[in-house]
Amino acid sequence: MAISTEELNFLIYRYLQECGFVHSAFTFSYESLVIKSSIAASRAKDIPPGALVSFIQKGLLYLQASLVLAVLRHISIVRSKNNCMILTQWIAKILILSLSHSPVRTATHWDY
Repeated sequence: MAISTEELNFLIYRYLQECGFVHSAFTFSYESLVIKSSIAASRAKDIPPGALVSFIQKGLLYLQASLVLAVLRHISIVRSKNNCMILTQWIAKILILSLSHSPVRTATHWDY
């Protein structure tokens, strides 16, 4: 899934409006010509409030999930080839600790 520059500009413009940054929204719309874009004319009513924040949060969750899956894939490869259970658990704990200090938090907790 890709997002176009026009779509991103419109989401930023709407975010500025929703947060009450009226002057910034006006200046941004003037410089980016977002009001004259096809998105503003056709799909503005379909975009819910808070769409930019929701989009960014989902992207961060996707990155975090793909990182966890990559590490789990690595752990299963190490287990099957070398039987290094202690080492892989140590790697997983370090990853989990680093993710727990990230701005995006998950609802799950792993104990080894």
